[in-house]
Amino acid sequence: MINELIMYLVSVFIIEPFDVAMGDALREAQAPAAVVEQVSGCIATAPVVLAEKVQGDWGWAIGAAVKVAVGLDSVESVVSGAVPECGAALAAVKPFLSGSPGEA
Repeated sequence: MINELIMYLVSVFIIEPFDVAMGDALREAQAPAAVVEQVSGCIATAPVVLAEKVQGDWGWAIGAAVKVAVGLDSVESVVSGAVPECGAALAAVKPFLSGSPGEA
């Protein structure tokens, strides 16, 4: 029961906002298909990796959800720190989100 509650909090405060923010930002930035595919792969992988992390460390999950909820940490930072596949994807998308796709 506690595990389901924690997973719900992680989903609501970390995974869903990350998915929505990245999808909206990539559409707005008209990022190339390869970059969108990288981020999509990250988003698909994130719930599984985060679920494993939550099961092993409830304190991390609660702390991460609270930090994101109150604005002390960004969803992108939490996800890229917890999901190795997301680090490269977020690095690839950063120039498009900042409006400078020529700068890498």
